Amino acid sequence: MAMPTVSAPAWARWSSSAAVLRFLLVAGAFWLAALVLWQVGRWDLAVVTSGLGAAVPLVVLYATVHARPRLWVLRIAGDGTSIDSMIRRALDGGGVDAVAPSSLPPGHPLRRCGAVLRSSRFGCMVGWMGSDRPPHPAVPERPAILLLLPEGEETAELEALRDTIIRSLVG
Repeated sequence: MAMPTVSAPAWARWSSSAAVLRFLLVAGAFWLAALVLWQVGRWDLAVVTSGLGAAVPLVVLYATVHARPRLWVLRIAGDGTSIDSMIRRALDGGGVDAVAPSSLPPGHPLRRCGAVLRSSRFGCMVGWMGSDRPPHPAVPERPAILLLLPEGEETAELEALRDTIIRSLVG
């Protein structure tokens, strides 16, 4: 039996499922309204509502996805202290401040992290959840999860930071 290959860690763009659920809810509401209008004999409004049901949910989906912050996720093996030192080395330079995750507003993507650092140099926040979290029955061995949240537009410096973090993990 061949040994399974372990792929190198790679950053992935994270997106919430809330946008898709909102799309389905809005589309379902329009189509239900069209069916009700059809049953009460308002065929003209039913046609308009079904047309809106085809277009409006796409606009809502687009607006919801682009209104959310861009969040990058990296699953890595390691404990909290090694991740902390590795991130501080990668953020090398001034302007690195620790942020209490509980001080972030409710619903913030980094609020559930064990530790969060803000870098004014790179214009981003980096948070991580260590592998020391309680195991879940479905996933007994959980890797640590590293989250990178840009506070502005994506820049070449942020891409270089992501590459630096990957290089520090691999070698």
